[in-house]
Amino acid sequence: MKKLKLALGTAQFGFDYGINNKKGKIPKKEVFQILDYAAKQKIDTLDTALGYGDSERIIGEYFKKNDDPVLIVEIFAAGPVPICALSILSLL
Repeated sequence: MKKLKLALGTAQFGFDYGINNKKGKIPKKEVFQILDYAAKQKIDTLDTALGYGDSERIIGEYFKKNDDPVLIVEIFAAGPVPICALSILSLL
């Protein structure tokens, strides 16, 4: 059986996102709880982008206090075609 890989989307960490989003942006304390839970479940891939408001900053604040290795998948626009960049966040 093939192992499945799950990534956590982070758009709502940084701004009001989603057609059914009735609560708006997730408070930072709750974001940290979500990231703690994801780490416990061995979800180690985060999807983020510059266009996700404060998402990158909040994720950075979390990882200043937590040293779990994580793969950041970032989508950014470079001309008319979006580019997907993979980077490994390593905190010493």
